[in-house]
Parts: sequence; C-alpha cells; structure tokens
Amino acid sequence: MKTRSSRLILAGVVVLLTGAAWLFLGNPPPTSQRLADGSSVSLLDVSYGRKHVLATGPIWHRALGRLLPEKVARRLGIHLISHTTTNDTLMVWTELRDFAVPANQMALAPLAISDGQGTEIFEQSPQIHSIATNQLVQGTVFPVVPRGSNRLRVLVGPFNASDRARQTLLFHTPTPAPRLRPAWQASPFPIEVQAGDLKFVLTGLRPLHRHEGRFAETDTETWMAASCRFSEGGTITTNWRVEKVEVFDEAGARYKPISHSYSAGAELTRKEVEFRGGLGTNAVWKLRLTLAKTGGFSSNEVVSMGRLPIPTADPGRSKPISLDIQGVKLSVHSEFFGNQPSLVAQLDVPDESVQLTALKLVDQHGANIHSSPYGNRFKGSFGWALSPRQEAERRNITLPETELINVTLALSRLRTVELLVRPEPPFKYSPSTFPASDK
Repeated sequence: MKTRSSRLILAGVVVLLTGAAWLFLGNPPPTSQRLADGSSVSLLDVSYGRKHVLATGPIWHRALGRLLPEKVARRLGIHLISHTTTNDTLMVWTELRDFAVPANQMALAPLAISDGQGTEIFEQSPQIHSIATNQLVQGTVFPVVPRGSNRLRVLVGPFNASDRARQTLLFHTPTPAPRLRPAWQASPFPIEVQAGDLKFVLTGLRPLHRHEGRFAETDTETWMAASCRFSEGGTITTNWRVEKVEVFDEAGARYKPISHSYSAGAELTRKEVEFRGGLGTNAVWKLRLTLAKTGGFSSNEVVSMGRLPIPTADPGRSKPISLDIQGVKLSVHSEFFGNQPSLVAQLDVPDESVQLTALKLVDQHGANIHSSPYGNRFKGSFGWALSPRQEAERRNITLPETELINVTLALSRLRTVELLVRPEPPFKYSPSTFPASDK
C-alpha cells in the first residue's frame, strides 16, 4: 500500500513539475514545418548562456530536463544533450524527423539569425549532433546575438546529400538574450587609425548593394561593404590589404565572418572589403582588422633561392634549406601535397604575426609557375601548391622527374587596428537573407 502511495505521490510530483516547467520557464511546444518529402523540421529551443542543455524525447522529458538538475534528470532516464562555451552564446536547437535517406546523408543547420533590424549573423561552428533512427537533433552556436528586437528570426536549411537538395525554412522565436546597455561611441566617417608608420582610414561601412559587389555568393545573402585606404609617410599606398575581419559587440562576443578584399578606383588606391553578415545601424560595433603587406618590400624583407628541386612525381620530400630573414629562422623544402608538388616553409618558432609571401616562382625554363597558398600561420607553416604542368603543357614541354625553380619570398609582419563604427543605412535595394516582407 505504501509503495502504491509513493508511486502516486511521485507521479503527482512529475505532473506538477512538468506543468511548472511549461508555465515558468516559458518553453512553448516546438514549432514544426513539413517538407515536400514528408520529413519535418522543428525549432526545439533557443538558449543563451555558457551552459546549454537540451532534453529530447517526450514532452514531459523535455520539460523536466529544463527544470531538474542535470544529474537528477539523467538518473530519471531523460536523454540530455549538453554543451559548454567559455562566453555567453546563443544556441539554436533544431530537429529533423521522418527523413527517407540514411541519417549520415542529412544535415540540418540554422543558416542565420536576425533581429529584423539589420543585424544578421551566419552560423559558425561548433555544432552538436545527436543522431537516432529517423531523427537528427542539432545544436548550433552563435557567438554574437542580434539584439535589436525581442524576437529572433531563424533561417534553417535542411540538406539532403543524396540529391544535393537544400531548402530554407523560416522560424520565429522570442530571444532569450538580454538587451545591452549601450556605452560605446562611434566616430563619424572617415575614421583614421595609426598602426606604426601605417595609417588606415575607413571611409565607410554599409550593407552591400548586390550590383556593386564581386563576391556575394547569391542575390539573397546579406554582406557588408567597407571602403578604406592606406598611407605610409603621408603618401597613399596600394601595398596593403585587409587580411581578416573580426566583429565584436558590447558584450565581448566575437563574430569571424568570411571576407574578401580587392582594389578599386582608377589608380587602385581604394580598397573594398566585403564580409558576410549584416550589422544593424541601431548599435555600435567594434571592428578588428588584420592588415597584410602585399608589395613594396624592402631588401631586408626579401630572400631568394636558386635552383630549388621540386619533384614532378611523388618521390617524397626534399632536403630542407635553412634561412634567416630579419632574425626569423625558417626552413624551406618541397614535397607532394594533394597530388601536386608544393613549396613549404616552416618557422622554427611559430609567430602568428609573421606573413610569408611568394613574390616570384620561376621554373628552369624561365616561365612563371602558378601557385595557390595554403598553410596554418598559427603553427608557423606556409605552403604553396605549384602547378608546373599547366605552363609545361601550354608550351608543349615534357617535364623531367625533378623541376628546378627559383624562389623569391618576402617576410613581413601583420598589423592590427580596432575601430568603433556605426554602419551607414542600407540602400533601397540592398539584399537581405531574410524575406523583406516578413516581420
């Protein structure tokens, strides 16, 4: 009798806790949309903080998973997916069900989040997966949170690798992130920053007008466009470019978008930088820009090597050559990488501020060799994939087993500048990843 009473009490407690979870934690039932193939996509939850926990399974499991301590929930047999971040982040939890192909051929990614006020942040890793029969649950971290509204728009793209099909679905949800109390003040354009003897001037930042840009992948993606120029010793120079863009909000969160830089203007003195995402005009943002030297190297920045053997087949790696440029020690060798010969330079001591540039690569016939850079600067590794066969085939030359090339490398140091900016308003026809009519 006592056992039965205990069970009834426990059942009553479970019911009460479940109800409390729904009432006080503000966790509405997941929003679902069905695809043409019969599968369904659900937005399960959006959480904010450093510890993100999602309970899967029946509704009462999901409710109790939010209310109970993690250890207690696991003891009750509730399946939890958890992830911890070093800073406060937004986690978007999505689920794909009832798909007809194997789970390893499916992907489910929130492509972007938006506040509807101009801030659009695209997905970045890490992603957390949980795969079961006919079910794929995924958590995606967004370090920067759009805060211009109390509601978020979430764009989700289920992907079927078997037929390369991707669709996009739009969800709406309240934002769990608090509003920030603004303290930053932005200077009007143009904004000048000094980096040693180099002066960087940001003349404008606004949403990209699609017809002006070169690199936005589709008509429906939001990109930002920045215009800038460089000068050394009071003279405008074309010898620098923006290598990397990082965006920070006032909470200290960092967004590292894909970016591209190119020269413009009659004398190529204007630099255009485009990066993926949208920055709203209702906030001040910090831009951290990494600047790289591309030309005008002094003699102490340049080193040349003659008749370096580059294999055209795969006999292994060549004997390394030791060099010293401006006190930086490195070794250079050749090897095969990705079924083609490569030139590789390795710093003795990794230094992420060091940039190596291949100024000239000439084969033993006097022809320039096409190269594609790769490597990991943080590990002090630089590489250039070489394509000697392209030029040989064009000139109808039969390559020997070993190609001898003359190499000219330049070593320079990256510069970093930081600016507080408030973007300019968008053009009338600036595209948005999200439907303009959707609110």
